[in-house]
Parts: sequence; C-alpha cells; structure tokens
Amino acid sequence: MLTDEETATTNFVEAGVIDSFETLNLFMSLDEEFGVKVSPTEMASPRLQTVDGLASFVRERLS
Repeated sequence: MLTDEETATTNFVEAGVIDSFETLNLFMSLDEEFGVKVSPTEMASPRLQTVDGLASFVRERLS
C-alpha cells in the first residue's frame, strides 16, 4: 500500500492509474469546474501528472 506522500507524488500516468484519454478528461473537468484551462504544452508536463503538481497548478491559476 502506498503512503499518502507516495500517492501525492506518484506519476499517475506512468503508474497506469489513468491513461491519456482519462488525462484529457481530467483537464477538461478542471476547465468546467474551476475555469482552469490547460494548454497542450502544459498537458505534456510531468508536473501535471502527480496529485501534488496538479493541485499546485490549479492553486496558482486560481490565485
């Protein structure tokens, strides 16, 4: 079982938690729910493939 820290920092794409289609749906949901748009370049960023990185990104956009 993963610890909370491992879960927050694990790359969910590389770990096979979600695939590229689900990742796209996640980014579309961020736009719908929070008005946070993710550019194609940003979508490829490893930063947006972890819970911590994604949460940080959303906080920055909402500030």
